[in-house]
Amino acid sequence: MQGDNLKSAQEISKKIWQVQGKILFDFFEELKSKFGHVSVLGLNEYDREKCNKWFNSTEKLNDIGFCFDVGSSKIVFRIEAAMYALHYGIVPVKKNDNDEKYEFISNSKILISPFDEFRKGRKWASKIHLVANSYSVFHDANLIRGENEQKFMEELESSIDILRIETARMEALEQGRAEGLELGKQAGIEQGLERGKIEVAQKLLASMNDTQIADVTGLAVQTVTQLRNH
Repeated sequence: MQGDNLKSAQEISKKIWQVQGKILFDFFEELKSKFGHVSVLGLNEYDREKCNKWFNSTEKLNDIGFCFDVGSSKIVFRIEAAMYALHYGIVPVKKNDNDEKYEFISNSKILISPFDEFRKGRKWASKIHLVANSYSVFHDANLIRGENEQKFMEELESSIDILRIETARMEALEQGRAEGLELGKQAGIEQGLERGKIEVAQKLLASMNDTQIADVTGLAVQTVTQLRNH
């Protein structure tokens, strides 16, 4: 009798876990349909089976989630179900030369507002979605449904808007620095060429007239004349 009761309890628990797993899976699917999706090597992605196992402590896998593009070549955005909370934030990446897939750069320390902190156990900057009067979002799947889901969506979209503004600002500054450096290099090259022409012209002053030297070096005749009279 007790064995039958235990078996019945286990079956009920399994069905509850499967229902909760479907809620989690549908939650991720809705987010993916809204924001898109990119695969990142080195991070655990959700699927239906992993979501079904998530609420069963004996089968639960590592943190699961997914990533999507936010218009930067250096980061992607990640939403992740962790042990005690829902994390979301920026993941530093690089593109794999062979197949164009993203690869997680675990030793990078990129911080971009509003993601300016590395939470305990994470190698990417994130925030935690908190639900009032709840020890853990993922002890109760209903806490990512209805009003709670809407609040999370608003929180998420606000953070993404701030992130995109800050990312655009940083990339514009980086591009400006790169262009300034290139202009500086070019100016240096041009100055070097000009000095070289002048040195050649000075050596030719004793053997050629000003017009001939100008033709050979590319300097203006007036410049050669000034060198001769200096």
